[in-house]
Amino acid sequence: MPPAANSGPAAPRSNLDKRDLNLLLRCQTDPMEARRWLNRYQPQTLVTGTVLLYIEGLFNLIRGTELMFIGLLMFPAAYAIANDKRWGWRLGVGAAAVAVVIRLTSVLSYGFSPTVLLILVFPVALLALLVHPISREYQRIWFS
Repeated sequence: MPPAANSGPAAPRSNLDKRDLNLLLRCQTDPMEARRWLNRYQPQTLVTGTVLLYIEGLFNLIRGTELMFIGLLMFPAAYAIANDKRWGWRLGVGAAAVAVVIRLTSVLSYGFSPTVLLILVFPVALLALLVHPISREYQRIWFS
């Protein structure tokens, strides 16, 4: 007697029916939640500005009552910038500008000294990063 055409073990049959297969394919193509604390795909100026917003917000929480409120505004601004929200960029620019103004008024009231430059470094750098032409162009085109 000649050997059978397929003498190997039978191939296992899948228990998936058409409905299960459609469900599986649909689950693989659903959009992913885009909530993030930091968006590495943004320009370097915005990524660094977002990180500085978080750091400045944390330090401003412990620096006094005026800066505490500004620090509280910096956290949602940084989170919204990381999630491509235009209102977050505007809030971040506003909070950074107010932080610079508050520090400049304290410099004017206490007098100028070389250590004052250290007080102004982070807020001015933060404001410069957020209003940099690359950051402004990116938020104008991509933010909603």
